[in-house]
Amino acid sequence: MSEEISDGKAERLLSLDALRGVIMVTLISHGLGLAQTAKKLGHWPEPGNESFSAHLWNTIAFHTSHAPWNAQFYLFGIAYWDLIQVGFMFMVGVAMPYSFASRRAKGHSEKKLIVHAAWRALLLILLGVFLQTRNTLESSNVFTNVLTQIGLGYFLIYFLLGRKFKTQLITGIVALAGFWLLQITWPVPGELPPKASASMETLSTPESVSARFAQGTNVGADFDRWLLNLFPRKKEFVENAGGYVTLNFLPSAVTMLMGVMAGQLLRSGRSEREKLRKLLFSAAVCMGIAVVASYTICPAIKKIWTPGWTLYSGAWLLALLAAFYFVIDMKGWKKWTWPFVIVGLNPLAAYLMSMLFRRWVNDRMDVYLGEGIAASPYAPTWYALGGLIFYWLICLYLHRRGWYIRV
Repeated sequence: MSEEISDGKAERLLSLDALRGVIMVTLISHGLGLAQTAKKLGHWPEPGNESFSAHLWNTIAFHTSHAPWNAQFYLFGIAYWDLIQVGFMFMVGVAMPYSFASRRAKGHSEKKLIVHAAWRALLLILLGVFLQTRNTLESSNVFTNVLTQIGLGYFLIYFLLGRKFKTQLITGIVALAGFWLLQITWPVPGELPPKASASMETLSTPESVSARFAQGTNVGADFDRWLLNLFPRKKEFVENAGGYVTLNFLPSAVTMLMGVMAGQLLRSGRSEREKLRKLLFSAAVCMGIAVVASYTICPAIKKIWTPGWTLYSGAWLLALLAAFYFVIDMKGWKKWTWPFVIVGLNPLAAYLMSMLFRRWVNDRMDVYLGEGIAASPYAPTWYALGGLIFYWLICLYLHRRGWYIRV
């Protein structure tokens, strides 16, 4: 999927900024609060009646919610919302060949680049921990925030940047196979808790395999019960309510590596058609392996980022990247992209605003639009839309002045 490329600076591809912008707009809008609105209307998690609108709201809610455990539906189906964190991490990888090529073109030494990569990784980890713990000490020292997960894997991926395709491919395969082996051989309790048993029932793998990937009794959950209780806490850490685990950074680093490989391919001297073919072929291969694995040895579970999920979601992101590349850079249909590019060029600023100012924006909407808005069943969507407009306007202001938040 990639090849060695020169260190010379390459032009930005609009498709990369546009796809990242779509991902970030979805993220900072919190899915426009559509799942919460559907729930208030009585159409989620099940339709309230047999009407078209009830089923439409139910479908919308499905795609703006995380899957409870199994993230694979009807062989190839997936909830759009499950792709957002994956997309964020994948696009970090895609951007790395461009970012570090630009720094080399400015004369940065290899030592300076290594220091930059280490500093960026550390800062992302600290930012993620801060965002996760800013409101309460009860969740102190939780490392599942997307920025923390990126930071934990970023420095490792840096050393694979610019390597040969074969080196990157073998590294990714070994990493996923090793993590799967750890998961599949990890001992599980003789009698599983009800939550773990319920999560197993959603998987398509044999029961002996599914038991290793149950919620709260897998290797990642056990690791967190050890790690997070080493830190001062008000209460003993038992498990993450959603089932997310710190060890996700290991397989999700492979997600970033897939992005790096795609970014190197797009920076290469190959023809546009060949780049498109390689992206689509890679997506098909990853999807084929993931689907077979999901019925045999490894389910696709986002919340513990199984190797099956890495390949399954990676296939979707490779296909999306190919689609954006075809439409925008090959066909030249670019005018529609500018609202997304404005956000895609400043993803960290957009994300931080959405995390830090969300409550403040909601309070301001109550002040200026009246507290009656909170009583409406559509309140989650109105609040989310108001926040999105606010964050987008700030991104527009920053863009017009050439101000971009980088770490």
